[in-house]
Amino acid sequence: MPLVAVIFGTTDFSAIVLKVGTSNIGIGSFLNAVINFLIIAFAMFMIIKAANSRKKPAPAAAPTTKECPYCLSAVPLKATRCPNCTSELKG
Repeated sequence: MPLVAVIFGTTDFSAIVLKVGTSNIGIGSFLNAVINFLIIAFAMFMIIKAANSRKKPAPAAAPTTKECPYCLSAVPLKATRCPNCTSELKG
């Protein structure tokens, strides 16, 4: 709220009223609640963002398939023949 006080000169907006015809609608308390919500939401966002950036990414999983050099389909690593084109795989 000190930043709000620097910008607007006060931190309490409860005295603000909206005059409609002959009646007054007090919107100051609503403005106080909105400003407090935005400040807390921003602080929580920054805390969660900092916590998420500290997480280490999971290591990449080892591949379980290889590519057939003839038909370019995915073949299990232990396969000796391609199930699609029946060519013999080396290595």
